[in-house]
Amino acid sequence: MTNKEFAKRLKEVNLTRKEFAAQVDYAYQAVLNWSNHPIPGWVDSWLRYYDSAQKYAKLLEDLRELKPII
Repeated sequence: MTNKEFAKRLKEVNLTRKEFAAQVDYAYQAVLNWSNHPIPGWVDSWLRYYDSAQKYAKLLEDLRELKPII
């Protein structure tokens, strides 16, 4: 994953670099340094799972708001 792809994925999942760093318990400065170094391989899969989890949480929230038809 390139730095440009990382920035795009963060935007897609509505996270800033600072929020991402907090979520994965990484130093914010370390995440910022990825612009000059390779981005670790686990980041791509983490972002995919994060995105799925957010969609699932939203679906559950929407289902809880439904009122029974009966």
